[in-house]
Amino acid sequence: MITGPKKKFFKRQIINAAFEIARTEGIDQISTRKIAGKIGSSVAPIYVNFKNIEELIEALIDRIINVNQQILREENTGKPFHDIGRASLRFAIEYSVLFRDLVIKKIVT
Repeated sequence: MITGPKKKFFKRQIINAAFEIARTEGIDQISTRKIAGKIGSSVAPIYVNFKNIEELIEALIDRIINVNQQILREENTGKPFHDIGRASLRFAIEYSVLFRDLVIKKIVT
């Protein structure tokens, strides 16, 4: 039986799926099975792209930091303390679950 080519999954897709899970459920709820379900595959592509779940979480944290930095760039009035405060509040409102995990629960150190 001939089958079509297998779909290839890239790191960015896997990180995006992990980000969406973390954004809605929390970082501590991330699992390879949940990510695989989100991208519509087995867990194999995750382990092809990442050595282990810890490496994936590190990539996820980088993504979260990038989102936070983007918000800070958008809050650019020239008043650094004001901008940092507004950006922090925006992140807390727009990404409340991530804010809770990173600041209140301190899941990642």
